[in-house]
Amino acid sequence: MEHGERTGPGTTRRGTVEETAWALRGLLAAGLSPTDPALAAAARWLVDAQRADGCWTPAPVNEYIRGCARYADDGIAAGLAVRALAQYRSAEARRSWKPRADPARAAPAPRIRPPRIRHRRRRQAMSPDVLVCGAGVGGLAAARALGGLGLDVLVVDKQPRIRPIAKGEVLQPGALRLLRSWGVEKRLDAQGAVRLGRLVVRDPRGTALMSLDYGQLPAPDQWLLAHDHTAILAALADSLGPGVELRRGVRAEAPLRDDSGRITGLRLAEGGRVHEERAPLVVAADGISSRLRAWAGIEAKRIDYPHRLVSFDIADAEAAARADDFSAYVTDRGLRLLYPLPGGRLRLYLQAGPDELRGVTARGEPADWTTRALSQVPALEPLTESLLAHIDSRQTLPVGRLLSPRLAGHGLALVGEAAYAVHPMAAQGMNTAITSAGALAERLSGHLERTGEMSAETVDGALRDYHDRQLPLLAQAATTSGNAARMVTDLSWGGRVLGRRAVRHTGANPRLLHTVTHNMSGLGPRPLTLLDRLQQLGLLPDPRAHRVPAAPAGRPQPM
Repeated sequence: MEHGERTGPGTTRRGTVEETAWALRGLLAAGLSPTDPALAAAARWLVDAQRADGCWTPAPVNEYIRGCARYADDGIAAGLAVRALAQYRSAEARRSWKPRADPARAAPAPRIRPPRIRHRRRRQAMSPDVLVCGAGVGGLAAARALGGLGLDVLVVDKQPRIRPIAKGEVLQPGALRLLRSWGVEKRLDAQGAVRLGRLVVRDPRGTALMSLDYGQLPAPDQWLLAHDHTAILAALADSLGPGVELRRGVRAEAPLRDDSGRITGLRLAEGGRVHEERAPLVVAADGISSRLRAWAGIEAKRIDYPHRLVSFDIADAEAAARADDFSAYVTDRGLRLLYPLPGGRLRLYLQAGPDELRGVTARGEPADWTTRALSQVPALEPLTESLLAHIDSRQTLPVGRLLSPRLAGHGLALVGEAAYAVHPMAAQGMNTAITSAGALAERLSGHLERTGEMSAETVDGALRDYHDRQLPLLAQAATTSGNAARMVTDLSWGGRVLGRRAVRHTGANPRLLHTVTHNMSGLGPRPLTLLDRLQQLGLLPDPRAHRVPAAPAGRPQPM
């Protein structure tokens, strides 16, 4: 099978790309080690057989797969060869499992030229190591992080295409650390991402009541980064490695289980047919109403806030140039949130009661409502004309929160809004989805390093560690986000009094400001004590109010 086949004593017939690739993948699936001389020779033969244009020469063989008979062509031969070599490389990586090995000591891997073919790559019969359901930020981040370990990952999403939605547009420093290491931050910067230095709570006239200055954090974690949600998804998708496949328009129909009840894959509906896809690890990234979470028997209650957010995309280059922070305006009618986006645009959110917009369908009615909403905020009133010109950009978003009591089941991990959802005001949901994906990959990497195989025991051990480590962090983030949202959105008499006191006294206390900024940034939790909370409300003096870490010399400039 190396590069020839014996047909009689002392005779050899030269093999084909298709046969060698099939044999290599089959023997790997059967459990042979990638160090086996025959497998190593097969991989070398496939690399040597690659043509100068990056393709492989097909053989005149007829294949019969799933009821379809066909002769091989350049696209099929290249697909088989690339898939076999990728499987071989993944097996090598899992055997030694040294994802951070010293490059100077590592044996050089054969370089494979990407084939210049127009055919869309087809998945072969081999099962992936990881099956991710959901191609939102959480799912794509999980695919990127797990694919970075050398695993084969399949991502499926029921939507045939990305839908523009006015959420998940502001990235915190904790998430940016991971995105920087994946090359995503650089992609977003190249596409005009806006860097913001502060998160500010203001009164209706624009006076700052509480300012979280990210410049007080250690370099290079001194920025928020704003871009359209679709651009962030596209940058994540572009960062996926060769071992990751993304398929859209695929719906998960039911879980697959083994005799013990462990989830081992999904039954998928795609293009009018239903098929099964098995994997040692299934990742549920299918949103706040996750079906996979329910299939795993994990009950998580969504709690809706007593209001909605109405978003607008406003093109106003002059106003966008002046907006250099993430500003939340506190009013008697609730939150008004404003921040800049690329292309001289602004994102504006207006809080509305659950029934406040019911029946508002005619163009004149939402225009009247938005005009009244801005008239109560003198700092935003100059935007009225631009807002009315873009009134049709509005989206009305329900707002809820959720924290799953379990982040994993046997064979299944929860990431993104399947695990955790919060109010958009705190800019935490997308960021914790990214950091949770990184934490899942980190836990799995540690277990793979010890066992060297992607077995059920390895995966489930990593899932237990992921739950134990990540759930307390998500609970702390949920508390931080919930408190921040209540400060500016609670319209009850008691809520307004306590919220305004907390904003005012936190804003006047440098120590508390630094702690809250650190918590919001996602760089690691620093829980507020009971004493801190009493001092936030001004019920006790704080003799340590000015004891904060020394500020860095200055912000680094973006690359």
